Amino acid sequence: MWAIGGLILLSLGVIGEYIGKIYLETKGRPRFLLREVLEDAHGEKAD
Repeated sequence: MWAIGGLILLSLGVIGEYIGKIYLETKGRPRFLLREVLEDAHGEKAD
């Protein structure tokens, strides 16, 4: 009986992680932010 309860809790944890990752992905935010741009596309120093 304890094994079945453990498997159910483990399954709920895995499903929760999956749903959490989907939620963060659908927010549309970039995966990282740039602190500073050193050069523009033409190789010139940015302001």
